[in-house]
Amino acid sequence: MAGSQIYIASYRTQNWWGQLTAQGLVEDTDTGIVTINPIANWDASCKLTGGSCDSTGKTVTAQTTRNLFTWNAGGKSLTWSNLSATQQTALGSTTTLGQTALAWLTGTRTNERKSDGTGSLRARDSLLGDIVGSNPTWVGGPNSPYAGTWTDLRHGGTMPETSKSYDSFASTQKTRTNAVYVGANDGFLHAFRSGKSKTDGTLDMTNNDGQELFAYMPDQVLRTINNTSNDNLALPSTSYGHNAFVDAPPGTGDLYYGGAWRTWLVGGLGLGGNIGGVVADDTSVSKGAIYALDITNPDSFGAGNVLGEWNSDNLICSNSTTCKDSLGSTVGTPLVRRLHDGNWAVIFPNGQNSKTGEAGIYIMTVAQSDGSRTFRYIKAAGPQMSGTTFVKRNGISQVTAADLDADHITDYVYGGDMFGNVWRFDLSSKTASDWAAGANPVFKADQPITTAIVVSSTTKNEIYRVILNFGTGRLFPRTLDDIGGSATGDHYLHGIWDSDMDAWNAKSTFAYKSLTLSGTATTVTTSELLTRTITESTYIDDALGVNGVRTVSQEKLCWKGSTNCSPSNKRGWRMKLPSRNEQIFYNPVLQDGLVLFNTTVPEVSELLSCDTQAAAGFTMALPPDTGVPEISYFKNSEWSGGVIAGYGASGVGSIITVRSGSRTFGTTQTTSGKPKTFELNPSANANFKRVTWIKRR
Repeated sequence: MAGSQIYIASYRTQNWWGQLTAQGLVEDTDTGIVTINPIANWDASCKLTGGSCDSTGKTVTAQTTRNLFTWNAGGKSLTWSNLSATQQTALGSTTTLGQTALAWLTGTRTNERKSDGTGSLRARDSLLGDIVGSNPTWVGGPNSPYAGTWTDLRHGGTMPETSKSYDSFASTQKTRTNAVYVGANDGFLHAFRSGKSKTDGTLDMTNNDGQELFAYMPDQVLRTINNTSNDNLALPSTSYGHNAFVDAPPGTGDLYYGGAWRTWLVGGLGLGGNIGGVVADDTSVSKGAIYALDITNPDSFGAGNVLGEWNSDNLICSNSTTCKDSLGSTVGTPLVRRLHDGNWAVIFPNGQNSKTGEAGIYIMTVAQSDGSRTFRYIKAAGPQMSGTTFVKRNGISQVTAADLDADHITDYVYGGDMFGNVWRFDLSSKTASDWAAGANPVFKADQPITTAIVVSSTTKNEIYRVILNFGTGRLFPRTLDDIGGSATGDHYLHGIWDSDMDAWNAKSTFAYKSLTLSGTATTVTTSELLTRTITESTYIDDALGVNGVRTVSQEKLCWKGSTNCSPSNKRGWRMKLPSRNEQIFYNPVLQDGLVLFNTTVPEVSELLSCDTQAAAGFTMALPPDTGVPEISYFKNSEWSGGVIAGYGASGVGSIITVRSGSRTFGTTQTTSGKPKTFELNPSANANFKRVTWIKRR
């Protein structure tokens, strides 16, 4: 607990700037309650910009030296002479204008508009841009679950990873500098230092200061950030309205090639990278881009650590020369995983609003021999656009990898699309050309699915079922022409049994409960789901910041094919979110055997009134298979109306849990911009195991 801190990103719409703070967790010695220190240990905005810092209560000296990079047929330092002619022209119609814009982007403030009217470029409150769609990602010493000897349980054979111990790599890199990586709409992926671990695992507070280690501006962003055709979309312009540039959460992971372990970061642009600004609907075509960085040693990051950048104009796949047309806004988090063909890979969704309007995934294969990269695109089956006019485009926003036999090798990948389909991509073959999507979706919801799917398996009564948990919902971005908003109508939380496991069971020693199915029968229908009801009760706890609690109905779920339960016709459950337009914008997580959702009730402005109902929401904790908690995950001795399934915490983002001695606490950012913590009961449900994994930050 000592030295623990959380990282909170936020933004201000007034002149559009952002903050990233590191805030300590404080345990009350009398009560044992854990809270978040309101005084930040550091603020990256203050460190970059300098001056009086409200969040830390200190005056900060601005960072004077920055290590900035971009891509131009290779990694390059971000200087004028290193740019291509196309990049230079994109920054300004003349060399002088382009150089002035670049200097502003890299932190020079002499040309900012001053109160006396001098200065041609926008005056900034902070050098750190607004952080909207990109979650902070902390990377310290290697902690992937890769220790020990590896065996491909599905295909056998010697795995080269065992020739170099992951334990050795983790030990060597244990005390490397901790860094927090986050994308911002100043056009950069930033790396901020955050101390390092000592050999005993405790935090060394030396250099726990938020100084920028390096930053990367993607080529696709560099070409759009000073839009010469629309001042409202040009970041340096005094007429700037707002635009997205690097607005997606980066993915990180350890991988092995060329006889050594390394740590990579791979990220997209979210809704950024478009010449015409943010694309808010399903009728316009988005540009997408993916970049890869080697962050094994963040202190010594240089141009050679920029591994590559690929976009909707130049991406080529080994199985398709036109796969670039299916790359849209890259809003999801890429996954670094080992595959059965003997190579490591980066798996990422095709995104939103692509030219083809398809749903699919990309696999960047990293050759085991030398780390060279090739791409493969796998298209989901089924309709990809709605209607003959191709108005509504499909796409997958997030993907989840599933390792069904715990050998550290990905077997299936799951993703939900904009039409509400849940797709399973089978990567279990050792031959890459055999990888494919299922002929039919696992399930079809009535609303878009834009978050990751939680994949787990129940161990109740030694019957293993693969369970998929997700919710529906979609957040539309704010643009110059639209205030944004969300999908309307009824939205649901789901628990779906992927019961089409015969093919897996035929080739694996680790079997899952399966039904013999064929054709469209493999798709779970809503009639095969038990409908549960959420009941909301009035309960206010000012200390916890809780406004309302929820319970769920207790009907018994009888699985299809069961012989000891009737009527045995269900392949899962769903429950409607009861508030108007309530839905899921943030990735659910599996923790302590429960799937945790942060729901959102969107802000409502009443017509013909100045009154506004602020955004709110509930933190829900549900068993993946039944949806009914037997014991409340939320510790609360003041409310006795039943087993609490949800707290009215108005949380945003994904839930983070922290341990303090024998106690567990949940932490979430909130719609008010202030984080909150509440105590949890980790023994509430322990019947599930993870069949994928994520780093707990």
